[in-house]
Amino acid sequence: MASNADVPDNTCDNDIAIVDDNLHCPPVLKEFFSNVCLNTEKNRWSSKCKKCSTVISDTYKTTSNFLKHLKKKHQSMLDEWKNNNNNSAQ
Repeated sequence: MASNADVPDNTCDNDIAIVDDNLHCPPVLKEFFSNVCLNTEKNRWSSKCKKCSTVISDTYKTTSNFLKHLKKKHQSMLDEWKNNNNNSAQ
């Protein structure tokens, strides 16, 4: 579910670790979200939207809530990114 809580730019709670972007983050998270934090006790991750600073969370390794946020709030930005990625893959 989406949350409006603010997360400081480079920190997570004590029981939460920042996810290594190169190893664990899907491209959509790398592109549109910052400070991906993983709570291993709850098996959840959260991140702040780069565009509107809304904090989104979901079950670890699941991106549906992040994508729902982008589709509801930033559809044109998401469409442009998808088109650019499809064109570069051809």
